[in-house]
Amino acid sequence: MNKTHKKIIENLPKRNELRLKKLYTGIQLLCVSLITIISGPILIQIGFVKSKGLVNLYSILGVLVCVLAIILIYTGIKKIGDYIFNKNVR
Repeated sequence: MNKTHKKIIENLPKRNELRLKKLYTGIQLLCVSLITIISGPILIQIGFVKSKGLVNLYSILGVLVCVLAIILIYTGIKKIGDYIFNKNVR
């Protein structure tokens, strides 16, 4: 065995740990997005029920939470896809 093969074999456990960490963070992001998926429409509904003025803070906050949910879902699925298709760390 030459030195490059030896380095590759030594780095395999580290690479697998990084890949598993990427999968774990992707699953965590998807779990957090579940909270935002549920709370966003609830805040929008509360805003419509309690709307007295032109600017409704509950509705604006609900829309921002829904946008955050979309962003979290995208990044979580991207990290899991990178794990599945064995992409490099970005």
